[in-house]
Amino acid sequence: MLFGTPLGLSIGGYPVREFEYLLARYSGNRIPNFEDLSLVSLHANAMRFIIQLDYNSPHEHREQGLDLAVARANLDRLVQIIKIIDEYVQFCTMLGCREQINQRCS
Repeated sequence: MLFGTPLGLSIGGYPVREFEYLLARYSGNRIPNFEDLSLVSLHANAMRFIIQLDYNSPHEHREQGLDLAVARANLDRLVQIIKIIDEYVQFCTMLGCREQINQRCS
């Protein structure tokens, strides 16, 4: 998890903003971007569940014709991003620094 890269927050070598369209979709348009990490963490389990339901035939594959392997890889990356953000928020909460969670993202 790298903050402040030229492309913003980066997780697993990927700028998270590249996955905002998927974040919005799998959060039911409740989370348009990764600016509020606490909000991502709050909805992490629900999003992972919805992604799991969609995994066999991802929306990107069904509706946009994206190759199935690529669509699944995108979902795998999104799940990893959500998992790492959720763990980060939980760790910050445990340390008592919850109010500082999003300061590095803005």
